[in-house]
Amino acid sequence: MDKQAIRQEALKCRNNIDLSDESPDEVCKLFKENFDLSGGKNIALYWPMGRELTTFPIMDEISDFLLPVILEDSRKLKFARFQGEDRLEESRYGVYQPVIDEKTEFLEPDIVVVPMLAFDRKGYRLGYGGGYYDCTIRDLRKRKKCLEIVGIAYSKQACLFLLPKEEHDEKMDYIITSKEIISFK
Repeated sequence: MDKQAIRQEALKCRNNIDLSDESPDEVCKLFKENFDLSGGKNIALYWPMGRELTTFPIMDEISDFLLPVILEDSRKLKFARFQGEDRLEESRYGVYQPVIDEKTEFLEPDIVVVPMLAFDRKGYRLGYGGGYYDCTIRDLRKRKKCLEIVGIAYSKQACLFLLPKEEHDEKMDYIITSKEIISFK
């Protein structure tokens, strides 16, 4: 089965998950218990799209975080500081991101929280196929020694088989579900 077929199946499966068994608050709790969220850390979250596991409980806990921005001329995401009163706009892919203006502050994250359609027990994720996170993570890893990549998902998004891995695919350092945290470091 190729990645596109797996992606379509993973999207169908995620859309049918009974969310009463999956708690974003538990994901937030595991995140807080396992990562240093003290001041000075730049934590990149994502604004949830569709039935992605919501990051809102984490946002409520840390209040000062970064959100990814898709720029027209690059496959690498940039991360803008976001505070509750800031405005969002919909990107060309339907993802909400901060409105960019003269006050926008772009920063490099120390922790990147990544959405996913599926993941395997080797730490690889399946996204929507654009390669933005893979390209961005690869670039950040070249420049930052203290960087943690954290995928979050519903526990039922775990694959029973290994996902097809291509040269550009980046491994997660951790995956957190409402049931567990898995380290791949």
